[in-house]
Amino acid sequence: MKSIEFNECIKALELLSAERKTGAVIASATATLASELPKWGAAKIYQFRAQALGENGDCAAAIMDYSAALREMPDSPELHTGRGDIYRRMENYRQAIRDYDEVIALRPRAEAAYTARAIAHELAGDFAAAESDFAEAARLAAVPEVPRAASKKSA
Repeated sequence: MKSIEFNECIKALELLSAERKTGAVIASATATLASELPKWGAAKIYQFRAQALGENGDCAAAIMDYSAALREMPDSPELHTGRGDIYRRMENYRQAIRDYDEVIALRPRAEAAYTARAIAHELAGDFAAAESDFAEAARLAAVPEVPRAASKKSA
């Protein structure tokens, strides 16, 4: 698939996703995956389809697509977050927590990941871990991140 065609495909999938036309997203993504794509391209298409499958309630298929995307881009916080959210919906809290752990390892200041992990801990009955993660999320929210350029000037 040529890059121009791929970019048009991504724009179409973004539009269909925004309009919540999940059936069309799934069909279009499936057709696109039959093409030769670069790794990052396949990961993006799998992500679109996983989100649509999750919205349609097909959590098992969504997990499969998020996992396929993560094989292509294992260091993607967005993909780990998406899969973690689906695992949490499936009440597989241990797996959800593992994905949120990965997001935090990749982005230690990811306030939303601490909140998501806290919710998973709470739903799993680990209230101490939930409290700790909620506190860390609140701490991160209260302390703005200083851009690197600004921190170098003040040093």
